[in-house]
Amino acid sequence: MKLHPLKTIAIGFGALALLASTASSTFGAEGDGLDQLLRQRLENMRATDAAQINGASIAAVDFIPELYENRQFRPAWTDQTNVDAALKAIYTSSEQGLNPSDFHAEHLDEALANPKPDLDARADFELLMSDAFVRFAYQMLFGKVDPVALDADWNFGGPIFEEDPATVINRHLDAGTLAELIPRAEPEDPFYQQMKAALKRYREIEAAGGWSTIAEGGKLEAGMQDDRVPALRRRLQVTGDLAENADANSNAFDDQLDEAVKRVQARHGLEADGIVGPGTLGALNVPVEDRINQIRVNLERARWVLHGLAPEYVIVNIAGFRVYLVKDGRDVWTTRAVVGKPYRKTPVFKADMTYVEFNPTWTVPPTILRNDILPKVRENPSYLSEMNFSVVDSNGNRVEPASVDWSAGKIPYQIVQEPGPGNALGEIKFMFPNDHFVYLHDTPSKELFERTERTFSSGCIRVDKPFEFAEVLLGADQGMTAEKIEAIRASGKTETVNLETPLPVLLLYWTAEPDADGTVRFLNDVYERDAQILEALDETFATRI
Repeated sequence: MKLHPLKTIAIGFGALALLASTASSTFGAEGDGLDQLLRQRLENMRATDAAQINGASIAAVDFIPELYENRQFRPAWTDQTNVDAALKAIYTSSEQGLNPSDFHAEHLDEALANPKPDLDARADFELLMSDAFVRFAYQMLFGKVDPVALDADWNFGGPIFEEDPATVINRHLDAGTLAELIPRAEPEDPFYQQMKAALKRYREIEAAGGWSTIAEGGKLEAGMQDDRVPALRRRLQVTGDLAENADANSNAFDDQLDEAVKRVQARHGLEADGIVGPGTLGALNVPVEDRINQIRVNLERARWVLHGLAPEYVIVNIAGFRVYLVKDGRDVWTTRAVVGKPYRKTPVFKADMTYVEFNPTWTVPPTILRNDILPKVRENPSYLSEMNFSVVDSNGNRVEPASVDWSAGKIPYQIVQEPGPGNALGEIKFMFPNDHFVYLHDTPSKELFERTERTFSSGCIRVDKPFEFAEVLLGADQGMTAEKIEAIRASGKTETVNLETPLPVLLLYWTAEPDADGTVRFLNDVYERDAQILEALDETFATRI
Protein backbone atom coordinates (compact mmCIF):
# COMPACT_ATOMS: atom_id res chain seq x y z
CA MET A 1 0.00 0.00 0.00
CA LYS A 2 1.36 3.42 -0.98
CA LEU A 3 0.23 6.62 0.74
CA HIS A 4 1.55 9.96 -0.41
CA PRO A 5 2.39 12.12 2.67
CA LEU A 6 1.40 15.39 0.97
CA LYS A 7 -2.19 14.20 0.70
CA THR A 8 -2.58 13.19 4.31
CA ILE A 9 -5.06 15.93 5.26
CA ALA A 10 -7.74 14.03 3.36
CA ILE A 11 -7.07 10.66 5.05
CA GLY A 12 -10.15 9.19 6.68
CA PHE A 13 -10.37 6.74 9.54
CA GLY A 14 -11.17 3.91 7.13
CA ALA A 15 -7.97 4.41 5.15
CA LEU A 16 -5.94 4.64 8.34
CA ALA A 17 -7.48 1.50 9.71
CA LEU A 18 -6.66 -0.34 6.50
CA LEU A 19 -3.11 1.01 6.56
CA ALA A 20 -2.72 0.04 10.19
CA SER A 21 -4.12 -3.42 9.55
CA THR A 22 -1.60 -3.95 6.77
CA ALA A 23 1.24 -2.70 8.94
CA SER A 24 0.39 -4.78 12.00
CA SER A 25 -0.23 -7.99 10.06
CA THR A 26 2.90 -7.59 7.93
CA PHE A 27 5.42 -6.21 10.40
CA GLY A 28 4.00 -6.99 13.80
CA ALA A 29 4.54 -10.72 14.35
CA GLU A 30 6.57 -11.44 17.48
CA GLY A 31 9.19 -14.10 17.84
CA ASP A 32 11.34 -15.69 15.11
CA GLY A 33 14.38 -13.71 16.15
CA LEU A 34 12.98 -10.19 15.77
CA ASP A 35 13.61 -9.34 19.43
CA GLN A 36 17.22 -10.50 19.14
CA LEU A 37 17.73 -8.48 15.98
CA LEU A 38 16.24 -5.41 17.69
CA ARG A 39 18.62 -5.88 20.61
CA GLN A 40 21.59 -5.99 18.23
CA ARG A 41 20.37 -2.97 16.25
CA LEU A 42 19.84 -0.94 19.42
CA GLU A 43 23.26 -1.78 20.80
CA ASN A 44 24.72 -0.48 17.55
CA MET A 45 22.52 2.60 17.80
CA ARG A 46 23.88 3.45 21.24
CA ALA A 47 27.40 3.29 19.82
CA THR A 48 26.84 5.81 17.03
CA ASP A 49 26.07 9.51 16.90
CA ALA A 50 24.44 9.36 13.46
CA ALA A 51 22.11 6.36 13.26
CA GLN A 52 20.22 5.88 9.99
CA ILE A 53 17.72 3.40 8.60
CA ASN A 54 17.46 3.23 4.82
CA GLY A 55 18.60 6.84 4.57
CA ALA A 56 16.30 8.09 7.33
CA SER A 57 18.12 9.76 10.21
CA ILE A 58 17.12 8.53 13.66
CA ALA A 59 16.69 11.36 16.17
CA ALA A 60 15.68 9.35 19.26
CA VAL A 61 19.02 7.54 19.56
CA ASP A 62 18.93 7.93 23.33
CA PHE A 63 15.21 7.36 23.93
CA ILE A 64 14.50 4.38 21.64
CA PRO A 65 17.04 2.02 23.28
CA GLU A 66 15.51 2.85 26.66
CA LEU A 67 12.03 2.23 25.29
CA TYR A 68 12.92 -1.24 24.04
CA GLU A 69 15.08 -2.16 27.00
CA ASN A 70 12.05 -1.52 29.22
CA ARG A 71 10.06 -4.01 27.16
CA GLN A 72 12.87 -6.63 26.97
CA PHE A 73 13.26 -5.81 23.27
CA ARG A 74 9.83 -7.12 22.37
CA PRO A 75 8.48 -5.51 19.16
CA ALA A 76 6.44 -2.43 19.98
CA TRP A 77 4.18 -2.18 16.94
CA THR A 78 2.18 -5.40 17.03
CA ASP A 79 -1.23 -3.96 17.95
CA GLN A 80 -3.37 -2.67 15.11
CA THR A 81 -5.04 0.07 17.16
CA ASN A 82 -1.67 1.43 18.26
CA VAL A 83 -0.31 1.50 14.72
CA ASP A 84 -3.54 3.12 13.57
CA ALA A 85 -3.25 5.86 16.20
CA ALA A 86 0.43 6.54 15.56
CA LEU A 87 0.05 6.68 11.78
CA LYS A 88 -2.94 8.99 12.09
CA ALA A 89 -0.89 11.38 14.25
CA ILE A 90 2.04 11.24 11.83
CA TYR A 91 0.17 11.57 8.56
CA THR A 92 -2.12 14.34 9.83
CA SER A 93 0.57 16.28 11.71
CA SER A 94 0.16 19.10 9.17
CA GLU A 95 -3.05 19.92 11.07
CA GLN A 96 -0.74 20.99 13.92
CA GLY A 97 1.32 23.16 11.55
CA LEU A 98 4.03 20.49 11.47
CA ASN A 99 5.55 18.55 8.58
CA PRO A 100 4.80 14.81 8.13
CA SER A 101 8.23 14.45 6.52
CA ASP A 102 9.76 15.11 9.94
CA PHE A 103 8.12 11.87 11.08
CA HIS A 104 9.43 9.62 8.28
CA ALA A 105 6.18 9.73 6.30
CA GLU A 106 7.91 8.95 3.00
CA HIS A 107 10.03 6.15 4.49
CA LEU A 108 7.01 4.63 6.19
CA ASP A 109 5.25 4.73 2.81
CA GLU A 110 8.06 2.68 1.33
CA ALA A 111 8.08 0.22 4.20
CA LEU A 112 4.33 -0.29 4.04
CA ALA A 113 4.52 -0.89 0.28
CA ASN A 114 6.66 -3.99 0.87
CA PRO A 115 4.25 -6.98 0.73
CA LYS A 116 6.71 -9.56 2.13
CA PRO A 117 9.25 -7.93 4.43
CA ASP A 118 12.09 -10.05 5.70
CA LEU A 119 13.39 -9.92 9.27
CA ASP A 120 15.63 -6.92 8.56
CA ALA A 121 12.75 -4.99 6.96
CA ARG A 122 10.55 -5.73 9.96
CA ALA A 123 13.25 -4.42 12.30
CA ASP A 124 13.59 -1.34 10.10
CA PHE A 125 9.86 -0.71 10.36
CA GLU A 126 9.90 -1.13 14.16
CA LEU A 127 12.65 1.43 14.65
CA LEU A 128 11.30 3.85 12.04
CA MET A 129 7.84 3.78 13.66
CA SER A 130 9.30 4.26 17.12
CA ASP A 131 11.47 7.17 16.00
CA ALA A 132 8.57 8.73 14.09
CA PHE A 133 6.28 8.50 17.12
CA VAL A 134 8.89 9.86 19.54
CA ARG A 135 9.70 12.72 17.14
CA PHE A 136 6.00 13.60 16.94
CA ALA A 137 5.55 13.47 20.72
CA TYR A 138 8.67 15.58 21.23
CA GLN A 139 7.58 18.29 18.81
CA MET A 140 4.11 18.44 20.34
CA LEU A 141 5.46 18.68 23.88
CA PHE A 142 8.46 20.96 23.33
CA GLY A 143 8.09 22.39 19.82
CA LYS A 144 10.23 21.64 16.81
CA VAL A 145 12.25 24.85 17.12
CA ASP A 146 14.45 25.39 20.17
CA PRO A 147 13.41 28.75 21.67
CA VAL A 148 16.66 29.00 23.63
CA ALA A 149 18.57 29.04 20.35
CA LEU A 150 16.53 32.09 19.32
CA ASP A 151 16.54 33.91 22.66
CA ALA A 152 19.26 33.51 25.28
CA ASP A 153 16.93 34.97 27.94
CA TRP A 154 14.30 32.25 27.45
CA ASN A 155 13.25 30.92 30.87
CA PHE A 156 10.03 29.00 30.24
CA GLY A 157 10.21 25.39 31.36
CA GLY A 158 8.86 22.46 29.38
CA PRO A 159 6.20 20.01 30.53
CA ILE A 160 6.79 18.21 33.81
CA PHE A 161 6.48 14.41 33.70
CA GLU A 162 5.20 12.63 36.78
CA GLU A 163 6.36 9.29 35.34
CA ASP A 164 9.18 8.16 33.10
CA PRO A 165 7.97 8.77 29.50
CA ALA A 166 9.32 5.44 28.22
CA THR A 167 7.37 3.61 30.94
CA VAL A 168 4.17 5.49 30.07
CA ILE A 169 4.51 4.82 26.35
CA ASN A 170 5.18 1.12 26.93
CA ARG A 171 2.15 0.85 29.19
CA HIS A 172 -0.08 2.22 26.44
CA LEU A 173 1.62 0.10 23.77
CA ASP A 174 0.99 -3.05 25.78
CA ALA A 175 -2.61 -2.07 26.57
CA GLY A 176 -3.41 -1.05 23.00
CA THR A 177 -4.40 2.44 24.20
CA LEU A 178 -1.89 4.66 22.41
CA ALA A 179 -4.83 6.62 20.96
CA GLU A 180 -5.60 7.81 24.49
CA LEU A 181 -2.04 8.96 25.09
CA ILE A 182 -1.47 10.98 21.90
CA PRO A 183 -3.93 13.83 22.65
CA ARG A 184 -2.18 14.40 26.00
CA ALA A 185 0.87 15.69 24.13
CA GLU A 186 -1.21 18.49 22.60
CA PRO A 187 -1.77 21.74 24.55
CA GLU A 188 -5.33 21.75 25.89
CA ASP A 189 -5.46 25.54 26.10
CA PRO A 190 -8.33 27.04 24.04
CA PHE A 191 -5.79 29.30 22.30
CA TYR A 192 -4.14 26.27 20.71
CA GLN A 193 -7.37 24.58 19.74
CA GLN A 194 -8.78 27.74 18.15
CA MET A 195 -5.55 28.34 16.24
CA LYS A 196 -5.65 24.75 14.95
CA ALA A 197 -9.19 25.37 13.72
CA ALA A 198 -8.01 28.57 12.05
CA LEU A 199 -5.19 26.72 10.29
CA LYS A 200 -7.70 24.24 8.91
CA ARG A 201 -9.96 27.06 7.71
CA TYR A 202 -7.20 28.99 5.96
CA ARG A 203 -5.91 25.81 4.31
CA GLU A 204 -9.43 25.26 3.00
CA ILE A 205 -9.35 28.80 1.62
CA GLU A 206 -5.99 28.03 0.00
CA ALA A 207 -7.32 24.80 -1.51
CA ALA A 208 -10.28 26.73 -2.95
CA GLY A 209 -7.93 29.17 -4.72
CA GLY A 210 -7.13 31.69 -1.99
CA TRP A 211 -7.88 35.30 -2.81
CA SER A 212 -6.85 37.75 -5.48
CA THR A 213 -5.01 40.98 -4.75
CA ILE A 214 -6.75 44.33 -4.89
CA ALA A 215 -5.09 46.79 -7.26
CA GLU A 216 -3.18 49.77 -5.89
CA GLY A 217 -4.82 53.16 -6.10
CA GLY A 218 -6.35 55.93 -4.05
CA LYS A 219 -8.17 55.26 -0.81
CA LEU A 220 -11.59 53.63 -0.84
CA GLU A 221 -14.30 54.60 1.64
CA ALA A 222 -18.03 54.63 2.24
CA GLY A 223 -20.11 56.49 -0.32
CA MET A 224 -17.63 56.00 -3.19
CA GLN A 225 -18.10 54.27 -6.53
CA ASP A 226 -14.90 52.65 -7.79
CA ASP A 227 -13.91 49.92 -10.24
CA ARG A 228 -11.75 48.30 -7.54
CA VAL A 229 -14.67 47.81 -5.13
CA PRO A 230 -15.81 44.47 -6.65
CA ALA A 231 -12.34 43.05 -6.00
CA LEU A 232 -12.56 44.34 -2.43
CA ARG A 233 -15.98 42.73 -2.02
CA ARG A 234 -14.78 39.36 -3.30
CA ARG A 235 -11.72 39.50 -1.06
CA LEU A 236 -13.81 40.10 2.06
CA GLN A 237 -16.31 37.40 1.11
CA VAL A 238 -13.53 34.79 0.99
CA THR A 239 -12.71 35.33 4.69
CA GLY A 240 -16.34 35.77 5.72
CA ASP A 241 -16.02 39.44 6.60
CA LEU A 242 -18.64 40.34 3.97
CA ALA A 243 -21.78 38.23 3.71
CA GLU A 244 -21.89 35.70 0.88
CA ASN A 245 -25.22 37.09 -0.35
CA ALA A 246 -23.76 40.58 -0.82
CA ASP A 247 -23.46 41.67 -4.46
CA ALA A 248 -19.87 40.81 -5.35
CA ASN A 249 -20.00 42.77 -8.62
CA SER A 250 -21.24 46.08 -7.27
CA ASN A 251 -18.75 48.96 -7.42
CA ALA A 252 -20.59 50.84 -4.65
CA PHE A 253 -18.87 51.19 -1.28
CA ASP A 254 -22.06 50.91 0.79
CA ASP A 255 -22.68 50.68 4.54
CA GLN A 256 -22.50 46.88 4.53
CA LEU A 257 -19.05 47.01 2.96
CA ASP A 258 -18.02 49.76 5.38
CA GLU A 259 -18.84 47.50 8.34
CA ALA A 260 -16.98 44.59 6.73
CA VAL A 261 -13.87 46.72 6.23
CA LYS A 262 -13.99 47.91 9.85
CA ARG A 263 -14.29 44.31 10.99
CA VAL A 264 -11.23 43.19 9.04
CA GLN A 265 -9.26 46.26 10.15
CA ALA A 266 -9.91 45.48 13.80
CA ARG A 267 -8.80 41.91 13.22
CA HIS A 268 -5.51 43.06 11.71
CA GLY A 269 -4.63 45.55 14.43
CA LEU A 270 -5.47 48.54 12.24
CA GLU A 271 -7.52 51.63 12.98
CA ALA A 272 -11.10 50.55 12.31
CA ASP A 273 -12.16 53.62 10.34
CA GLY A 274 -13.59 51.84 7.28
CA ILE A 275 -11.11 53.57 4.96
CA VAL A 276 -9.09 51.30 2.69
CA GLY A 277 -5.76 53.09 2.56
CA PRO A 278 -2.24 51.69 2.10
CA GLY A 279 -2.14 49.92 5.48
CA THR A 280 -5.49 48.16 5.04
CA LEU A 281 -4.76 47.35 1.40
CA GLY A 282 -1.40 45.86 2.36
CA ALA A 283 -3.01 43.65 5.02
CA LEU A 284 -5.72 42.45 2.63
CA ASN A 285 -3.18 41.65 -0.08
CA VAL A 286 -1.03 39.38 2.09
CA PRO A 287 -1.27 35.97 0.33
CA VAL A 288 -3.19 33.21 2.08
CA GLU A 289 0.01 31.12 2.12
CA ASP A 290 1.66 33.78 4.29
CA ARG A 291 -1.30 33.82 6.67
CA ILE A 292 -1.08 30.03 6.96
CA ASN A 293 2.59 30.31 7.85
CA GLN A 294 1.80 33.05 10.38
CA ILE A 295 -0.62 30.67 12.10
CA ARG A 296 1.96 27.85 11.98
CA VAL A 297 4.58 30.07 13.64
CA ASN A 298 2.23 30.93 16.47
CA LEU A 299 1.14 27.33 16.97
CA GLU A 300 4.83 26.58 17.46
CA ARG A 301 5.09 29.38 20.02
CA ALA A 302 2.06 27.93 21.79
CA ARG A 303 3.69 24.50 22.03
CA TRP A 304 6.64 26.14 23.80
CA VAL A 305 4.59 27.61 26.64
CA LEU A 306 1.04 26.26 26.93
CA HIS A 307 1.71 22.96 28.71
CA GLY A 308 0.98 22.69 32.42
CA LEU A 309 -0.16 26.26 33.02
CA ALA A 310 -1.45 27.38 36.40
CA PRO A 311 -5.24 27.86 36.72
CA GLU A 312 -4.74 31.65 36.78
CA TYR A 313 -2.09 33.77 35.09
CA VAL A 314 -1.44 37.03 33.27
CA ILE A 315 -0.40 37.10 29.62
CA VAL A 316 1.08 40.10 27.88
CA ASN A 317 0.93 39.77 24.11
CA ILE A 318 3.77 42.07 23.12
CA ALA A 319 2.92 42.10 19.40
CA GLY A 320 -0.78 42.61 20.19
CA PHE A 321 -0.21 45.41 22.74
CA ARG A 322 -2.61 43.81 25.20
CA VAL A 323 -2.70 42.40 28.72
CA TYR A 324 -4.97 39.47 29.61
CA LEU A 325 -5.94 37.92 32.93
CA VAL A 326 -6.71 34.26 32.30
CA LYS A 327 -8.61 31.92 34.62
CA ASP A 328 -9.26 28.27 33.77
CA GLY A 329 -8.36 28.87 30.13
CA ARG A 330 -10.66 31.89 29.69
CA ASP A 331 -9.80 35.55 29.31
CA VAL A 332 -11.65 37.19 32.20
CA TRP A 333 -10.18 40.68 31.81
CA THR A 334 -8.13 42.49 29.19
CA THR A 335 -6.86 45.96 28.43
CA ARG A 336 -4.56 47.81 26.05
CA ALA A 337 -0.83 48.08 26.63
CA VAL A 338 2.22 49.99 25.45
CA VAL A 339 5.38 47.92 24.95
CA GLY A 340 9.04 48.48 24.15
CA LYS A 341 10.34 50.29 21.11
CA PRO A 342 11.86 48.07 18.40
CA TYR A 343 15.33 49.06 19.57
CA ARG A 344 14.37 48.51 23.24
CA LYS A 345 12.30 45.41 22.88
CA THR A 346 10.16 44.10 25.70
CA PRO A 347 11.76 40.72 26.48
CA VAL A 348 9.91 37.41 26.37
CA PHE A 349 10.08 35.68 29.76
CA LYS A 350 8.07 34.35 32.69
CA ALA A 351 8.04 35.51 36.34
CA ASP A 352 5.67 35.57 39.32
CA MET A 353 3.86 38.76 40.30
CA THR A 354 4.22 39.10 44.06
CA TYR A 355 3.06 42.62 44.96
CA VAL A 356 1.37 45.78 43.77
CA GLU A 357 2.77 49.18 44.69
CA PHE A 358 0.56 52.28 44.83
CA ASN A 359 2.05 55.75 44.34
CA PRO A 360 5.44 54.25 43.50
CA THR A 361 8.80 55.86 43.23
CA TRP A 362 10.82 55.10 40.11
CA THR A 363 14.47 54.21 40.36
CA VAL A 364 15.86 54.86 36.91
CA PRO A 365 17.44 51.68 35.44
CA PRO A 366 21.10 52.00 34.39
CA THR A 367 20.45 51.87 30.65
CA ILE A 368 17.74 54.55 30.76
CA LEU A 369 19.89 56.67 33.08
CA ARG A 370 22.83 56.51 30.70
CA ASN A 371 20.93 56.91 27.42
CA ASP A 372 18.00 59.15 28.35
CA ILE A 373 18.32 60.98 31.68
CA LEU A 374 21.96 62.06 31.81
CA PRO A 375 21.94 63.76 28.38
CA LYS A 376 18.93 65.83 29.49
CA VAL A 377 20.55 66.74 32.82
CA ARG A 378 23.73 67.88 31.08
CA GLU A 379 21.67 70.01 28.73
CA ASN A 380 19.33 71.40 31.41
CA PRO A 381 20.62 71.52 35.04
CA SER A 382 17.04 72.06 36.27
CA TYR A 383 15.70 68.94 34.57
CA LEU A 384 15.78 66.74 37.69
CA SER A 385 13.86 69.17 39.89
CA GLU A 386 11.36 69.91 37.11
CA MET A 387 10.62 66.18 36.76
CA ASN A 388 10.52 65.52 40.53
CA PHE A 389 13.73 63.43 40.59
CA SER A 390 15.95 62.98 43.63
CA VAL A 391 19.62 62.01 43.67
CA VAL A 392 20.31 59.21 46.18
CA ASP A 393 23.66 57.83 47.35
CA SER A 394 24.44 54.21 48.23
CA ASN A 395 23.24 54.75 51.83
CA GLY A 396 19.86 56.07 50.73
CA ASN A 397 20.68 59.70 51.53
CA ARG A 398 19.45 62.52 49.33
CA VAL A 399 22.20 64.44 47.50
CA GLU A 400 21.95 67.99 46.20
CA PRO A 401 21.95 67.73 42.36
CA ALA A 402 24.10 70.87 42.04
CA SER A 403 26.92 69.14 43.93
CA VAL A 404 27.21 66.34 41.36
CA ASP A 405 29.62 66.45 38.44
CA TRP A 406 27.22 65.39 35.70
CA SER A 407 29.98 65.44 33.09
CA ALA A 408 31.70 62.45 34.73
CA GLY A 409 31.71 59.21 32.78
CA LYS A 410 30.03 57.27 35.59
CA ILE A 411 27.64 58.72 38.16
CA PRO A 412 27.86 56.94 41.57
CA TYR A 413 24.28 57.75 42.48
CA GLN A 414 20.77 56.50 41.82
CA ILE A 415 18.17 58.78 40.30
CA VAL A 416 14.77 58.32 41.88
CA GLN A 417 11.54 59.94 40.71
CA GLU A 418 9.21 60.71 43.61
CA PRO A 419 5.52 59.66 43.63
CA GLY A 420 3.03 61.78 41.78
CA PRO A 421 0.88 61.95 38.66
CA GLY A 422 3.92 62.85 36.55
CA ASN A 423 5.92 59.82 37.69
CA ALA A 424 7.02 57.70 34.71
CA LEU A 425 5.30 54.72 36.35
CA GLY A 426 2.11 56.67 36.92
CA GLU A 427 0.39 55.94 40.20
CA ILE A 428 0.65 52.14 40.39
CA LYS A 429 2.98 49.33 39.36
CA PHE A 430 2.62 45.54 39.31
CA MET A 431 5.83 43.83 40.33
CA PHE A 432 7.12 40.44 39.20
CA PRO A 433 10.84 40.67 40.13
CA ASN A 434 13.17 39.78 37.26
CA ASP A 435 16.63 40.48 35.91
CA HIS A 436 15.27 42.64 33.09
CA PHE A 437 13.86 45.40 35.38
CA VAL A 438 10.60 44.97 33.48
CA TYR A 439 7.15 45.21 35.04
CA LEU A 440 3.60 46.41 34.39
CA HIS A 441 2.70 49.94 35.37
CA ASP A 442 0.51 53.00 34.93
CA THR A 443 1.68 55.95 32.82
CA PRO A 444 1.03 59.68 32.62
CA SER A 445 1.13 59.39 28.79
CA LYS A 446 -2.34 57.95 28.43
CA GLU A 447 -2.86 59.37 24.94
CA LEU A 448 -0.54 56.66 23.57
CA PHE A 449 -3.17 54.00 24.24
CA GLU A 450 -5.20 55.49 21.38
CA ARG A 451 -2.52 54.50 18.85
CA THR A 452 -3.02 51.25 16.96
CA GLU A 453 0.69 50.32 17.10
CA ARG A 454 1.99 50.98 20.60
CA THR A 455 5.77 50.51 20.76
CA PHE A 456 6.81 53.53 22.84
CA SER A 457 8.29 52.28 26.12
CA SER A 458 11.85 51.42 27.09
CA GLY A 459 10.88 47.80 27.70
CA CYS A 460 8.31 47.87 30.50
CA ILE A 461 4.61 47.37 29.83
CA ARG A 462 2.35 50.37 30.37
CA VAL A 463 -1.19 49.30 31.25
CA ASP A 464 -4.41 51.05 30.35
CA LYS A 465 -7.00 50.99 33.21
CA PRO A 466 -4.39 49.93 35.80
CA PHE A 467 -6.58 50.57 38.84
CA GLU A 468 -9.30 48.40 37.39
CA PHE A 469 -6.60 45.77 36.93
CA ALA A 470 -5.63 46.13 40.59
CA GLU A 471 -9.23 45.66 41.67
CA VAL A 472 -9.56 42.52 39.54
CA LEU A 473 -6.31 41.11 40.97
CA LEU A 474 -6.79 42.06 44.62
CA GLY A 475 -10.48 42.64 45.14
CA ALA A 476 -11.98 39.18 45.40
CA ASP A 477 -9.44 37.62 47.74
CA GLN A 478 -8.00 40.58 49.60
CA GLY A 479 -10.92 42.96 50.00
CA MET A 480 -9.39 45.70 47.87
CA THR A 481 -12.55 47.39 46.64
CA ALA A 482 -12.56 50.23 44.14
CA GLU A 483 -13.24 52.66 47.00
CA LYS A 484 -10.31 51.41 49.07
CA ILE A 485 -7.98 51.52 46.07
CA GLU A 486 -9.04 55.08 45.28
CA ALA A 487 -8.40 56.14 48.88
CA ILE A 488 -4.84 54.76 48.73
CA ARG A 489 -4.29 56.44 45.41
CA ALA A 490 -5.59 59.80 46.65
CA SER A 491 -3.33 59.72 49.70
CA GLY A 492 -0.27 60.13 47.52
CA LYS A 493 1.67 57.87 49.88
CA THR A 494 3.60 54.85 48.67
CA GLU A 495 1.88 51.66 49.82
CA THR A 496 2.67 48.05 48.96
CA VAL A 497 0.05 45.30 48.86
CA ASN A 498 1.36 41.75 48.59
CA LEU A 499 -0.55 39.16 46.61
CA GLU A 500 -1.65 36.31 48.82
CA THR A 501 -0.64 33.87 46.08
CA PRO A 502 2.07 34.67 43.52
CA LEU A 503 0.56 35.08 40.05
CA PRO A 504 2.49 33.87 36.97
CA VAL A 505 3.07 36.58 34.37
CA LEU A 506 3.89 35.39 30.86
CA LEU A 507 5.37 37.96 28.50
CA LEU A 508 4.75 36.39 25.10
CA TYR A 509 4.90 37.37 21.46
CA TRP A 510 1.93 36.28 19.32
CA THR A 511 1.51 37.67 15.81
CA ALA A 512 -1.70 35.69 15.33
CA GLU A 513 -4.24 34.99 18.04
CA PRO A 514 -7.89 33.95 18.19
CA ASP A 515 -10.45 36.68 18.72
CA ALA A 516 -13.42 36.34 21.06
CA ASP A 517 -15.55 34.82 18.27
CA GLY A 518 -12.85 32.34 17.20
CA THR A 519 -11.69 34.28 14.15
CA VAL A 520 -8.00 35.09 13.87
CA ARG A 521 -6.40 38.44 14.59
CA PHE A 522 -3.32 38.88 12.40
CA LEU A 523 -0.87 41.34 13.94
CA ASN A 524 2.20 43.14 12.68
CA ASP A 525 5.48 41.42 13.45
CA VAL A 526 6.79 44.59 15.09
CA TYR A 527 10.03 42.97 16.29
CA GLU A 528 10.51 40.94 13.07
CA ARG A 529 10.69 37.56 14.80
CA ASP A 530 8.43 35.36 12.66
CA ALA A 531 10.76 34.71 9.73
CA GLN A 532 13.43 33.03 11.84
CA ILE A 533 10.89 30.65 13.43
CA LEU A 534 9.29 29.84 10.07
CA GLU A 535 12.66 29.06 8.53
CA ALA A 536 13.49 26.71 11.40
CA LEU A 537 10.04 25.08 11.18
CA ASP A 538 10.63 24.25 7.53
CA GLU A 539 14.14 22.89 8.03
CA THR A 540 14.88 19.19 8.51
CA PHE A 541 14.43 18.14 12.14
CA ALA A 542 17.87 17.45 13.59
CA THR A 543 17.41 17.44 17.37
CA ARG A 544 18.84 14.45 19.22
CA ILE A 545 16.26 12.95 21.58
